[in-house]
Amino acid sequence: MFRRRWSGLPADPDYPSDLKQLGYFINEDDQIRSIENPKARFNYYAKKNMRWNDRRAFAFDEAVSTIIYNRLCELDLTPLRLPLGAPLSSPHVRILSTPMLETASHVVVIIGSTSRPLGVLSQYALNNFGIDYGSLVPLVRTLLVPAASSDSDSLSKPGVVLANPGELWWWPEGKRSLTQTDRHRIPRASAVHESREHDELLNTVPGNRTEAEHVRYVFEEVVAPEVGGRKKVHVIALGDAVGLVEAYLDDDKVWEQGGGKLGGLLSSLVILGGYFDASGIKSEYLRRFLKERARAYITSQRPLDTLLAGPRGNPALTTYHGFGCPVYSAGDQCPMEEMMALEAMPAYVKWIEKVARDGDSYLNEEWEVVGQDKTSPAEYARLQERFEEDLKSREELGSWGGSS
Repeated sequence: MFRRRWSGLPADPDYPSDLKQLGYFINEDDQIRSIENPKARFNYYAKKNMRWNDRRAFAFDEAVSTIIYNRLCELDLTPLRLPLGAPLSSPHVRILSTPMLETASHVVVIIGSTSRPLGVLSQYALNNFGIDYGSLVPLVRTLLVPAASSDSDSLSKPGVVLANPGELWWWPEGKRSLTQTDRHRIPRASAVHESREHDELLNTVPGNRTEAEHVRYVFEEVVAPEVGGRKKVHVIALGDAVGLVEAYLDDDKVWEQGGGKLGGLLSSLVILGGYFDASGIKSEYLRRFLKERARAYITSQRPLDTLLAGPRGNPALTTYHGFGCPVYSAGDQCPMEEMMALEAMPAYVKWIEKVARDGDSYLNEEWEVVGQDKTSPAEYARLQERFEEDLKSREELGSWGGSS
């Protein structure tokens, strides 16, 4: 009878988390390229066996993430372990924050994608265009090292908090949290063993079990206690994190002063991508805030920072614009929504500084949206009537035509 011992199974491949040992280097344009062929990018399909490719990509991504993490720390960001006070060996998720948030003129909280490691915008951009272009390093640098101009002279250096909703799966052996993709690429007993199943006790972080819990924890346990009850928090939400942020804010209780909630401390909100439907919002506080102190950016052929739609939308606009706030162009150089964080950066960072300077007196201005000049008055009136009817019916039925 044929019998195969466990010791006879092929060993799981192991690769060093070092670019040079993996055969790559960073060129003068901040691009990662092959040492053997300086024009070649990282090749995921280097082997015929996908397990070998996964393990090699895991090591490569670890090396790049370490580089990004070090660059962010060089910009005065320091790590925090959540839940606060958690020992290094116990389940925790790492975020980055500038020290002394309570003394900053204003605090910018960046909520990135739920599928990316800390500080990473896009692995595709990292591999093709450069490390900085695929990370949040340029945004943090712009916020913390503002250009010398009259617009920024009146503000001291802001505080920055970089949340981490993407890495919430706790890896006990590695003593760190991982993305849902990386959890399937960690070492196994052999190369043919199946991926580890999720264990609610072993692989979750207290208070940060889900992306929604993580966002709430960052807002209520990290940011709110540090800003001293002052309304000076600005949130930048990217991609699917938009839904997390607005779902948290869609509760009248979070807008009450005191109690450790963020709503009463929020000064502005920047929406980069995402498809949160404002017609389903229940909180009147959030509706008013989106209208008066928020703005969204979407890809458009119009020049950067061109107003495309008002809070109630623009019936002449064919792309999604139901954010409940003014919608602006991020330009047409955004093949992925993650890239809006960098392409639209000059516009929304300047806006955040303006809101911070104006304080409570700031309100979004009323503008005539584009598109009317391309439509006859009669046609525009017909579109507007249909748009208002559709909006009313959606508000009555709830977002996407139904409510519980």
